[in-house]
Amino acid sequence: MTKHARKVFDEMPQRNCSRTVLSLNALLAAYLHSRKYDIVGELFRDLPTQLSIKPDLVTYNTIIKAFCEKGSFDSALSVFQEIEEKGLSPDSITFNTLLDGLYSKGRFEEGEKVWEQMGVKNVAPGVRSYCSKLVGLAEVKKMGEAVVLFREMEKLGVKPDLFCINAVIKGFVNEGNLDEAKKWFGEIAKFEYDPDRNTYSIIVPFLCEKGDFKTAIDMCKEIFNNRCRVDATLLQGVVDKLASEGMDTEAKEIVEIGKTNRYCRYRLDLPAREVELC
Repeated sequence: MTKHARKVFDEMPQRNCSRTVLSLNALLAAYLHSRKYDIVGELFRDLPTQLSIKPDLVTYNTIIKAFCEKGSFDSALSVFQEIEEKGLSPDSITFNTLLDGLYSKGRFEEGEKVWEQMGVKNVAPGVRSYCSKLVGLAEVKKMGEAVVLFREMEKLGVKPDLFCINAVIKGFVNEGNLDEAKKWFGEIAKFEYDPDRNTYSIIVPFLCEKGDFKTAIDMCKEIFNNRCRVDATLLQGVVDKLASEGMDTEAKEIVEIGKTNRYCRYRLDLPAREVELC
């Protein structure tokens, strides 16, 4: 895709087409979507000067996204500062891209500075912004603040999505708090969502770890009944744990349901028992 995009871009003058900021942005997006982040940076550095093209906010948002995906957050923040120097104003896409990258990678303090800048620039945080901050709070185990933020969303009329709830569940799992993790799993139904594969991958192993096998079994059955496609290793982990605890009947039940499930069949196996030699 990128070779074709570059070929079209380079041949535009031959076709009497001017290369503008729109065509530049399309070229950058092609490399971004192909995860060729280094080339995005090179094109951003070279082409505007070579072709006398003035980058717009879409250009800057694209390069910030590329740097964040690459993990080059210092470069992303540098481009963020450049936006104002060029007489432009960052928008919600700019902020959300930075917040997502910084908070998810443990750069909480820098994420907080960007969050503060949203207020300064009068850019109202949306559900994606809140979700990114919830992820950040979960990463640094500040779940008291996460709950306050979640309730703030509701008061402001920003409906939390499933990603937000999953972030809170993950945070309590990180803290080892089984009761709160289960409580927030219950919030999913309150907002009329269904748990997804990410939800189950977060909480089911934790239930097994904490010895809450009944709830783990119930959730496995939920996965089958709700036609939720999960990684077979998740279910196999439950089977293995049940078997190790001597709960063979329950383990066999999960194996059989997996084999006969019409929506998606899972090849699960009971672990082989070690035979003691006399």
